[in-house]
Amino acid sequence: MPNRTDVPGLPMCSAGASALRGKRNEMAAPRQLGCAKITTNIFRGITIEPAASLYMFTSFVHISVFQALLYEKATLIVNKSLADSSANISHTDMLLQVQTLANHTYLLSTLCLLLPSLFIAGICGSLSDLKYKKRTLVLPFFGLLLADINYVVQAYFIEFSIYLLLISDLVFATFGGFTAILSGIFSYSARHDNREKNSCRIAVMEACIGFGGTLGFVLAGILHRSLSYWQIFALNLVLHVLILVYMLIRISSKTLYVDASSANGAVDSQKLSLHQQVWFHLKQLKHTLVRERPADGRKCITSGLVAFCFSYYLSNGAQHIMFFYFKHRYGWTITEYGFFRGVYYAVSSMIVLIAYPLLRRRGVSDLMLATWGIVARSIGCLVLGLAPTGSLACITLLFFSLNRFNATGLRCTLSAEVSLAEQGKIFAILAMLESLIGLLASLSFNSLFPLTLSFYSGFSYVLIGALFSVPFTFILLTMRTIRRRHRHS
Repeated sequence: MPNRTDVPGLPMCSAGASALRGKRNEMAAPRQLGCAKITTNIFRGITIEPAASLYMFTSFVHISVFQALLYEKATLIVNKSLADSSANISHTDMLLQVQTLANHTYLLSTLCLLLPSLFIAGICGSLSDLKYKKRTLVLPFFGLLLADINYVVQAYFIEFSIYLLLISDLVFATFGGFTAILSGIFSYSARHDNREKNSCRIAVMEACIGFGGTLGFVLAGILHRSLSYWQIFALNLVLHVLILVYMLIRISSKTLYVDASSANGAVDSQKLSLHQQVWFHLKQLKHTLVRERPADGRKCITSGLVAFCFSYYLSNGAQHIMFFYFKHRYGWTITEYGFFRGVYYAVSSMIVLIAYPLLRRRGVSDLMLATWGIVARSIGCLVLGLAPTGSLACITLLFFSLNRFNATGLRCTLSAEVSLAEQGKIFAILAMLESLIGLLASLSFNSLFPLTLSFYSGFSYVLIGALFSVPFTFILLTMRTIRRRHRHS
């Protein structure tokens, strides 16, 4: 048998194979470099998203556990009061007293948290448009760490007064609170020169917030069963330290886009007193709202803000009473409630992450998507208010899956109506309005819900579902204004 090297043409075939392998290697090298470049670009594009998700995780764990802690402290107070007075009341009346005390304390907590943070968040939003972007992002987290320490102490000594928990809300609000964090997150995500991709970036941020909330609500019940109250608050303290360290390292302190008027205003403001600087930055927010804009831009901003305020008022009011509603009507514990809200946030976050950008690429406008979210939310609240059992209440998850379309669509619309150098201001205005509207929603619905327990506990949700027709109307007005602008152009 001849050797392989003796076969005619074989050396030429071997040389051809070597050349082919060389070409493949040459083609694979750029492909590998391309994959590495894509991976690097993805890593560079990830900045504030992990911090936002982790913060929302701790926030939603806090909401569920804090409400449960309020209920337990209220139970201890009512039982002690009844024991001292030797009063003989029914178990139902005792539960009503506990529910009322827990609701009213939660209302006071909302007051302490939101009122001081209104002005601080507005100032931070104006400053973030200048050269203090990173500082305004990390400032609220220092107050959050101080608040966590008090939560740990008050949860460890559960016999302490329920009102001592309000110290944490006051401290956190002094540093800007949730309002400053929310406005900073969204203004940072929208501060890019390619304005056409703002919808996708804001949708991604909404999804990150939703995924954090999903894990928070799902794990809140597990943590509540496995750990004590003070241990959960201590865990939040550790996670907040990690968030702060990450932001100090990862977030850039550069401000790429500053208009001339803002820069000049910043130079002049340095010569003002502290009181004058506060008013200076608040006037900058007012200027963003009232200044003349081409093509009915100011009219679009006004109607869009009205729609945003009404929809947020109704949505926030529904969330404020949801835990107490499920507990009273269906007898759910924090475990069932946490699972429900976890699925609710997971589905809505996945939809806004995948479907929202896809629909935008297919030409569906932000306002149309916001309209879909309003209609779905309205139907969901009506079903929730009428559902006689907890199993039927879970049907609302189908309608609540489009819940984030509303906020995302309105945020994107308002962001597109202002200049790049006004992103910090417009999102600060939105966050301030959210705080104020959240306060009004907490005040009204936490006061209304205990009154409805005597005749129909689902009345609040039926009312909310019907009132969603108001923001729906203002969204239609905004759509008509923008369509008229496009026809004229």
